[in-house]
Amino acid sequence: MSYETETLRLLRQSLDEEDDETSIISVLEHHHKYLREYMSILTGPEISPEHKQATLYLFFPIFNMHAKAEQDTLYRLLQGASNHEVRLEGLRGLDEHEIAFEIIRELQEMGAETSWSDEIDAKIHVLAGLIKGHIKEEENAMYPLVERHFSESKLMDLTDNYLEKCKIYLDMEMESVPSAVSRSDVLTFFY
Repeated sequence: MSYETETLRLLRQSLDEEDDETSIISVLEHHHKYLREYMSILTGPEISPEHKQATLYLFFPIFNMHAKAEQDTLYRLLQGASNHEVRLEGLRGLDEHEIAFEIIRELQEMGAETSWSDEIDAKIHVLAGLIKGHIKEEENAMYPLVERHFSESKLMDLTDNYLEKCKIYLDMEMESVPSAVSRSDVLTFFY
């Protein structure tokens, strides 16, 4: 089993062990911490292209899992809210995810996981900037808004739903991850 596959398997196991008594906001912020860590590797000037490629094997499926589960749970809740500002936050977040998904598709088509070029490096920096800004917006504007407009019990229910969606999406991602060469220099995730 490759290092990447083992890391994703451990992430999947950790989702089963997540405390469903934790607020959705805390769980999302925990996931953001690791996305930030991977983005710093992907944009680090001192990081080798091989290390960056190995990181992409983990970053792509983990970002997809997180973003899709967030869309199916939190963003769906926001888009159905009666408050205009809350609905707009959900729509903005969804648009930013769609842009990130498009950049990821472009990177995959360019072969970013198996080769490296200045074009790939530039596109990675654009993706990282988008995601970092998106996370900052969520944590500084969206999450406080969510906490003001929805009950604690609603947010706890959302946590269970989010974690279940993460498991479903991660299982799908793990089925499509190619068997990569073991790379012991990639940071581990979620354990």
